[in-house]
This record gives sequence, C-alpha cells and structure tokens, in this order.
Amino acid sequence: MSRNLDVISRLEEELETQPLDVPKWERLLAAVKTKDKEELVSRVFERYLDLFKSDGKQWCAYINYELARGEFSKVEQLFQRCLPEVASVDVLRLYVSYVRRVNDVITGGDKARRVVVSAFEFAVKSVGIDTHSGELWQEYIEFLQSWTPTASWEQQQKVDNIRKVYRRMLAIPTTNIEQLWVQYSKWESMVNQPTASKFVSDRSAEYMAARSWKTEWSNLTGDALERSLVPYSLHSDKKDWIKAQLDLWRRWVEFERKNTLELKDSVQLNARIEYCLRQATQALVFVPPVWFHYAKWFASNNDDQQAKAILVQATRLNPKSMLLNFQLAEAHEKDGNFDAAKQVYERLIKAFNDDYNTVNEKVLDIEKKLAPTEQGEPPKPLSRDERDELTRRRQRREKLKREQMLVWCKYMTATKRSAGIKEARSVFKQGRKEFADIGPEFYVENALLEHYNDNSKIAIKVFDLGLKQFPNHGKFLLAYLHYLIQTNDVDNIRKLIQSADSTLSKEITQLTESLTAPEIAKDVADETMRQIKDRRTWLKRLLKTYIRYAHQYLSMDVADSFITKYEQLFPDEDSIDLFTDRYRDDGVNLIVEEELDTSDDEDEFVAKRRKPAKEAQATNNGSANNRGGRNRRRNDGPNLPPPPRGLTSAPREEEPEEDSFVKPSVVKLLKQLPSASYFGEGPYDASRLVQMVANLPNVNTSK
Repeated sequence: MSRNLDVISRLEEELETQPLDVPKWERLLAAVKTKDKEELVSRVFERYLDLFKSDGKQWCAYINYELARGEFSKVEQLFQRCLPEVASVDVLRLYVSYVRRVNDVITGGDKARRVVVSAFEFAVKSVGIDTHSGELWQEYIEFLQSWTPTASWEQQQKVDNIRKVYRRMLAIPTTNIEQLWVQYSKWESMVNQPTASKFVSDRSAEYMAARSWKTEWSNLTGDALERSLVPYSLHSDKKDWIKAQLDLWRRWVEFERKNTLELKDSVQLNARIEYCLRQATQALVFVPPVWFHYAKWFASNNDDQQAKAILVQATRLNPKSMLLNFQLAEAHEKDGNFDAAKQVYERLIKAFNDDYNTVNEKVLDIEKKLAPTEQGEPPKPLSRDERDELTRRRQRREKLKREQMLVWCKYMTATKRSAGIKEARSVFKQGRKEFADIGPEFYVENALLEHYNDNSKIAIKVFDLGLKQFPNHGKFLLAYLHYLIQTNDVDNIRKLIQSADSTLSKEITQLTESLTAPEIAKDVADETMRQIKDRRTWLKRLLKTYIRYAHQYLSMDVADSFITKYEQLFPDEDSIDLFTDRYRDDGVNLIVEEELDTSDDEDEFVAKRRKPAKEAQATNNGSANNRGGRNRRRNDGPNLPPPPRGLTSAPREEEPEEDSFVKPSVVKLLKQLPSASYFGEGPYDASRLVQMVANLPNVNTSK
C-alpha cells in the first residue's frame, strides 16, 4: 500500500510540471483506481478531464466507475458535462445504456419507452453519421423491434418507425453497412413478402452509394486511422507516424468536401465535414494543424465565437504553438478585444522564456567546464557526450530565442495596429527589460514600425541603439544597411559600412590570434573557428551589398575602392563571384546561372569554388607553421589567379601540378588531419626527432 502511495505522489508531483503527459495521467488513473478511494479517484479524473475534455475513453471509464458504485446522480451530472464536449460513439452508447437502465419499459410502460427512444434519437443525431455508428443504429432497431404492441394500429406504427430508422441508417456509410442491409432485406420479407421487393428497391440506390463511399473511404485510409486520443506530437519520436495520421485525416476531410455521397442538402454536407474535423481534433490533440483547420472552418462559416472557443481549448493543449496562439490573438484582435489578444502573446512569451531559462542554465553549466581553473590552468577537454550535449543544448537555446523573438516582434506590431505607436514603444521597452538575451530583430522591427509611422528620425535612433548593443551582429548590420540604402541616407551608409568593416575585421583578427594560444582546448577552438567563419561571411555580404549600391547609385571610383578592399581581405575568393554579384537582376545572379551553369547560392557557392592553389597553400602553411601549437602566416609564393570558371575540368588527384611543391595526394591527406592548433604544445620535439634520424647508424645494403 505504501508503495502505491509513493507512486501516486511521485506521478502527481511530475504532472504538476508536465500536465500534458498523457501516459503519466494513465498510470496515475490506474494507480488511484487500484487504491479505490472514491474522493482520490474522482479528483484525478476531474483534473484529467478538465484538460482533455474530448477524451471519450476516460469519460466512459469515469462514468463506469461511478455506475459501479451506484452513484446515479453523479453519473447524470457527468453525462450533462461530457455530452456537449465529446462526439464519441462509445460515450453515446453508454448514455443510451444508462437511460435504458433507469427507464425500464416493462415497469415504466409507454412513458419509459418514449424516454429511451428520445435517448436513441439524441445519440444518432449526435454521432449517427460516424463510420463506427453501425452498432448504435442496430441497437436502436433492436429496441424498436422489442416493443410488443397491444393494438393493430400500434403494430403498424411499430413497422413504420422501424422502416424510418432503417431508411436513415442505410444512407449512412458505416463499417458494417453490408450486414445491416442483409438484416433490412430479411426484415422487409418477414413483414410483408409481396411488398418487400418494392421497399428494398426504393432503398437500393442510397445503400449502393453508401457502400461505395465506405469502400472508397477504406481504401483511402487503409483502415489505419487512429480514432482515440493520441498522446504524441509532431516533435516526438513518433513524428513520422503522426505525419502519416495527419495525412489520413487530411484525406478524409478532402473526401468529405468532394461530396461523394452526392448530398443535396448543404446542411448535411457541412455536418459531415464538421464532424470529421472534430474527430481529428479529438484524436490528434497535440497536432496544431488539425485545430487550426477546425477553427478556420467555423470562422469561414461566420461562427467566430465557436472558432475562438475551439482555439482557447487548443492553446491549453498546445500552449507553445505559435500557429494556434497567433490565430487566437488575431481572432481577439478582429473582435476588438485587444486585452485578450495581449494575454495570449504574454502567455506564449512566458512559456518560451521558461523553457529558454531552463535550457540556458544547462548550457552555462557545461560551458563553465571550458573556462580556465582558478589557478589559471587550462580546462580539461569535454568528453564526446558532453560536446554532443552542449551542441544540442545550444541549438535548442538558439531555437527558443528565435521563437521568443518572433513572439515579441508580433506582439509589438499587433500593439501598434490596435493601440497605436506609443503602446508599441512600451512593448519595445518591456521586451528589452524582460528578456536579457533580446535579439537585434526586435530593434529592426521597432525601427521599421517607427519608419512607417512617419518617424524616420526615431527609426534611425532605434537602429543606432541596436548598433550599440550588436556592433558585430552581421544580420543586424545588413538589415540596417538595407534600410539606409532604401532611404538614401548616404552619409549614414558610409559611416555604417566603415564601422562594420572596422569592427568585424578587428574581431576576426582577434579571434584568429586567439587560436595561437598554447594548449587551446578543441571545444574552444571549434567555437572560435565557427565565430570566425560567421564574421567573415557577414563581412563579405556587407561589402558586396555596399559595392552593388555604390556601383549602381554612386560612382565607379567608390565601388572600385571597396572592390580593392574586398580583394585584400579575401584574396582566396574567386573574382568572378565578386564581379557578377553587382550585376544581379532582382537579386538573381543570371550570369552564374546562364553562363557558368551553376546554381546561385551566395554563401555555399563561393565556398565551393575557392582557388585550388590557395587551398593547397593554406593547408601547407597550416601544417608546416603550427609547431608548438602556434599559427604563423607565411607567404610561400605569389597569389596566382584561378583558372577561368566554367572551363576547368575535374582535378585528377594522382597527377601533380607542375608548379606545385606539395602533391595533390599529400594535400588530400593533410586536409583530413585536424588543425595543429587543437593539440596545444607540440606532441613531440621536432629538433630531437631530426637529430635522432641524423644519428641513425649506416646500414650495410651490399648483401
């Protein structure tokens, strides 16, 4: 018993922080039912169903639990709560079963029978179009057949009622429709053989259409559709299976929209489409697209209130879904209720920020190991598992930062739309205060809001404020440069490009020099190399952008001065790249695509076609000049121009070049080796090695 209590306590504690973990809820429900304390069982069921209102399976379990205890008044309260929330054949069959249990037609007579018939009618109107509703319809027929009339007119009324139910049932494509058709044919023959063929013939067309629909639907879904609540999302390890399920639901919805049943009543057609969309949300509760389409369907049918109600429930189950939260915020905004929209944005920001802080703490814990010890000793290298975890955590942190930045930006723009620029400025101030790692995107977004509100001077101030915070952030610098070019602010363009060039070049130099530190850890070296690559990439893009601008709108002299600077900074770049870049057409490098037959990918494209001689030279320098763990730049020869692009054939590695000191095969080997900077101080003493080889005794080879 104590062990069971420990399990219950542990699960409840875990669910406080992970309330959407369905498997944990199921284990907790099983544990409390084993303990069989009514108050505890009821409390857990209530907590679960408050979140997962449409889980028919657990509603049935809760109701059956109370039925077993004879708590009929509570059962009726549960039915009143769940029937509007869930469209489940199992729940409705349980409801009818309960009504029949408390309304005995033997003792209650016609009054009880009418109550049961009303319950059946409610059930088939609620879920009678479900493909799995065949057994419910069959139970309805059997109940009507169980009535024993006392008068001849009652007998005829019984036949008419049964025939009406059969007529409705056989027009619906249920999974057991063939079996129901056989039963109907036999029943008509038993009622009146001479008229049976006429009645059967009248129903034949609708039955054939329904059967054909069922066959096509079975082929479409492959009978692989999961109808009960699925506890997985598109981010889980079951994502491929979830995608397959999502595709099956999409096919079903499109199948309903095609109206293969050829329904002439648009109300019936819409009811089938809505029912299908609703079933999808009851199954794939953690898959935002199904909720999005369900809410959009109501909105497109002018039922905005129902659409918002759906989105409120959807965001409870998917609190970090930007798709659903943005959709709900827009719905509130269109309704003129920006206070509600504001709450949506702030809840989403909090959800992302909580995750960000958790991940950031774990990243910082690992990064502490990369810092020198208190005695100034170099840190121990991270293990492979630690490196992998650090990479994953950093990627996750960056993703959470981008997501949070997007929400802050959209919150600010929504505030501008609904409350004006002053309130938007308050959000700008709030974001910078609350999120310590606020990104440059926030500054760019605010500056553009100011610009399009006819406040260009304030926009420049915001950009300059961002420049103080992110002087070396390439993406921000490029966004600022584009803005200045679009507004033709020549003076600020010149100042910005000079400042960016100076800042990034200086940082690249400092980072490069840091690689020469003795005993530099591999993890630190890797991160430094990544930063160098990042800074170089953005500096290239900035200079190319300015060169295009100067070439098009200023003068050749200005453009040439920066072309010279670019070639000095990046001597290993192919000059065709730089030349053709300023002849782009609407951002597309047609020269590269048409004359060189190469795709235009600015960053990767340039990297793939570096000068072969330069690569060999750089590799040679990297291996020959790194003794003692230090990188030294050495000019071993003139910078030769590359062969014309588009004219070179694939290099043959086994044939040495005439002017190459190092053979290509050796270059290939050296490329596979890690940089010498990773090893710190030299692993061996080169001078002693040379001395040892020089002093080797002569070997007599005359034998």
